Amino acid sequence: FYFKYTGNRILNTKYLIFAAIFGGLTISIKWTGLSFIALPILIEDYHCSIKLSYDNFIEHFKRVTVFLSIPLVIYFSIFALHFSLLPKPGPGDAFMKPNFRQQNIVKNIWDLNIEMYKSNQRLGATHPYGSQWYSWPFMARSIYYWNDQTDTGEEKIYFIGNPVVWWTSMIAIAISIKYLVLSIKKRRLDKVLTILLAGYAINMLPFVGVKRVMFLYHYLTALIFAILILVYLIDQQKNRRKIFTGLVIIAVAAFLFFAPLSYGIELSDKFYWARVWFANWR
Repeated sequence: FYFKYTGNRILNTKYLIFAAIFGGLTISIKWTGLSFIALPILIEDYHCSIKLSYDNFIEHFKRVTVFLSIPLVIYFSIFALHFSLLPKPGPGDAFMKPNFRQQNIVKNIWDLNIEMYKSNQRLGATHPYGSQWYSWPFMARSIYYWNDQTDTGEEKIYFIGNPVVWWTSMIAIAISIKYLVLSIKKRRLDKVLTILLAGYAINMLPFVGVKRVMFLYHYLTALIFAILILVYLIDQQKNRRKIFTGLVIIAVAAFLFFAPLSYGIELSDKFYWARVWFANWR
């Protein structure tokens, strides 16, 4: 929606509003969604800095205000709905201030978000299926969720990605970094690749300094940009249709092959071990 808006900023204002709405819904689910709001703002800041003038600054300020205010209203509204649906005291109140139930709703939302942040920072426990951020692009460690023994086999549920999508997108990241370096040297910056790599970096770099236990699923937002980069690089090739079709066919086959691990479908020992390729996937 944001890039549709940039095609014609005067006629396509509705797309900026749509982008802001979906950005607000995203951060209401998980804070990592902030990257989808941060990236357009960084792009707007860049364009404003190129053509710096009073009029451009005012227009820039208006766009950024719209793009920030709408997500904030949505985020606030969802928490307000949360409080309205849960008016009675419960065990979760123990984490909050004693007068939590008696405060203006804005203060409640503020205090709850601060406590959510502090709770994340206080997490010091380790976990056997935890993993470091630099291992995520390789899908080096799965997450084992559940199992149930049956008469003929065993049902297990893992969080594990599609190796075809995961690893080809990882290769695409490495190739795109090389391309970007070459384009900078030639002074022919690939803007699309730069934006996509920036999105990938924004979603990876914050985890570098996080000390609490982390898991493979923390990579999912960055993976979106990795897949976009993969598709963008394929689109630059002469045989892009054949490459893309072949990759989709292989990816679908891999999905069907690994689906029993994701959905808890019963497998015999033989078929289970055929899918667990590495010790760290067990």
